[in-house]
Amino acid sequence: MVGRMHEPRARCFPQRRNASCWTIPAAGFLLMWVAGSCHPSARGAHGGTTAERRRVGTPVGRLQGPAGPAGGSPASGSPGQTSKGPGGFFRPEGMASHYNAVTTPDSRPDPAVVRRAAQIVEAVSDSLGIAAPGRDARLNLVASDLTRLPSTVPADEDLVAKLSWVHGLIEPAPVVFQVSSNDPSGKLALDTLRGRLPGLLATGRFGRVGIWARRTAGLWRLVVVLQETHIATHPIARSISCSRSLFLTGRVIGPFVGPSVVVTRPDGSTAERRGRGRGKTFSQTLRFNGGQGSYQVEILARGSAGPTVLANFPVYCGVRPPTVFALAPRRRAKVGRAMNVSQMDARLVSLVNRDRSAARRSMLRRWSLLDRVARSHSIEMCRTGRFGHYSPVTGSASDRLRRVGLRPSLVAENVAQAADVDAAHRALMGSPSHRANILAGNVTLIGVGVVPCRLADGTVQVDVTELFIRK
Repeated sequence: MVGRMHEPRARCFPQRRNASCWTIPAAGFLLMWVAGSCHPSARGAHGGTTAERRRVGTPVGRLQGPAGPAGGSPASGSPGQTSKGPGGFFRPEGMASHYNAVTTPDSRPDPAVVRRAAQIVEAVSDSLGIAAPGRDARLNLVASDLTRLPSTVPADEDLVAKLSWVHGLIEPAPVVFQVSSNDPSGKLALDTLRGRLPGLLATGRFGRVGIWARRTAGLWRLVVVLQETHIATHPIARSISCSRSLFLTGRVIGPFVGPSVVVTRPDGSTAERRGRGRGKTFSQTLRFNGGQGSYQVEILARGSAGPTVLANFPVYCGVRPPTVFALAPRRRAKVGRAMNVSQMDARLVSLVNRDRSAARRSMLRRWSLLDRVARSHSIEMCRTGRFGHYSPVTGSASDRLRRVGLRPSLVAENVAQAADVDAAHRALMGSPSHRANILAGNVTLIGVGVVPCRLADGTVQVDVTELFIRK
């Protein structure tokens, strides 16, 4: 289908010398994070309110485009089906037939709390000297859906990504800020938003915002959803007959060039179509020759920090997109069970080798020298706030390896930022290009560096670097 391009205002990053990486934006509630832990506390910072904020993505965390051999993963769950989870079912409000279709303004009248929240976003943006993000009807629907969640169910990365897809958004999952207040006027919730918003806006260059608030059983729930965007496309069908081809056309925006497309088929295999030169436009024909199911489509481009994921979304071939989702109740943090850095590193390697085994790939051998290089890069990303493959200080992954005397025949690198190690791994496996690095059959050694990092808004997350090489 050809129509007018939807081009929101905004920014995003992946890499590989035969390699790949990507970026997942943040999401969150105002529940405060426990110091020294990646788990949110059960209580908020202010009496009468609770809030939590976490980075989420597609499906979890923040990813820089991969650097190295490439691959991907289908959307989680069986297309057109859902099984009941412990938290029950959830049905979103409405369902888009296309991604990036021209949207009509939200016709619902804003509650007074929503209007005041929108004014706070404008005022804080002005005070920071940045352009205020524009209200987006699709993100309003995502925010509205999140206000309808049971209080026992968190707005985790998986769910936020799925809601974004349902409402026709292709970019990595947005940043979500949610606060709850038993103040009848909603003032406590608004005051909390005003105090936390400067740190939140500092985590990205956001071009869109969705805001909604709902009062249920005397409790106000206010949700603000922020999203970066660096890509414009013609409308893309969310569901298509397997006998037809999908024409994917558009352009990247801002500092990005050389777009390419990576697709994960229903069987978990990946295919890559690289762009040519340093142009900003792309035009690809996608054929669904992998059978019925969900095809995860990822669009990457090169930026100053290396390859970056600008879009990551499922297209359903021969099956209907899911209309309801199973919910999982909030998991309580187990006191005394937080992992130290060595345990987090070991956990990440075990997850990688678990999925390689499932894909009938050989196990990767961990090498302490690669760990040292990977950890140094994660520490630098945390210290400088620059998230990506390329560093103005240490260069590319290949440059960093040469400094320790390594010149492998193949280098691949993944970087991610997420709430914890498991979330980072899910995010990487949910990205076709990063998944391909993890499951590459031509690498033999792995090094990882997991570093707890406090973000500008006070959130503690982990910065992750994975290095894959063949000697």
